[in-house]
Amino acid sequence: MNATYQRFVLGVAILLGGWLALNVSASVIQIGGVTLQVEIADTQEKKEKGLSNREFLEQNSGMLFLFEKLGRYGFWMKEMNFAIDIIWIDKDKTVVEITKNVDPKTFPKVFYSKGAVQYIIETQAGWTKVNDIQLGDKILGL
Repeated sequence: MNATYQRFVLGVAILLGGWLALNVSASVIQIGGVTLQVEIADTQEKKEKGLSNREFLEQNSGMLFLFEKLGRYGFWMKEMNFAIDIIWIDKDKTVVEITKNVDPKTFPKVFYSKGAVQYIIETQAGWTKVNDIQLGDKILGL
């Protein structure tokens, strides 16, 4: 490779890395002692898009939705390509409800928690069962 081409490739890599850093914020959290890599949905745009139009979700990863105040937030499976578990978390960062194996075919049904929550995590369907996630488990790293 010549030096000009190497500089070009390096420049593209730096620009792409910067764009990803600005557009995808991620964090590592723990639920009941299990580590989960999560993308953070902290803007209205990210919350509306969620995991829509993705082909799959990596194992031990998910999306964490952050809300400024307690509420009952609706989630649906619009333009989803795979089933998910929805983990509902209160202001004290405690799992208060789990909706398992929500299939894309349920669209346009909207899913809500029974009570007020402040955080919601979407994972691969079956992740909560495989990892024995229980009501009352604490979320660390938020």
